[in-house]
Amino acid sequence: MKTHSKVLASKMKQEGLPSIAIDTFLHYYAQVVSGKTGMICDADIRPVDPTEIESYETLSPYIPLGLNSMKRSARIVLNGGLGTSMGLTST
Repeated sequence: MKTHSKVLASKMKQEGLPSIAIDTFLHYYAQVVSGKTGMICDADIRPVDPTEIESYETLSPYIPLGLNSMKRSARIVLNGGLGTSMGLTST
């Protein structure tokens, strides 16, 4: 199966994207090309354990980085049944 990974990586490098962004994109691109859907079954979903949540104090050094990245970010919120109307269902 032919993919366009090399061409895509080259274009992203030319645009100055960081290696981590390129590597992450190529990882998920390879999954899509191989036929993976990214579907998560309800049985595999579990609540987050409180021990897995970082405290605010340990995250506070990242506040300036987070605020700086906001101007280059998009936020998507699915409210009030919008997910259902878009075809997102639980099984």
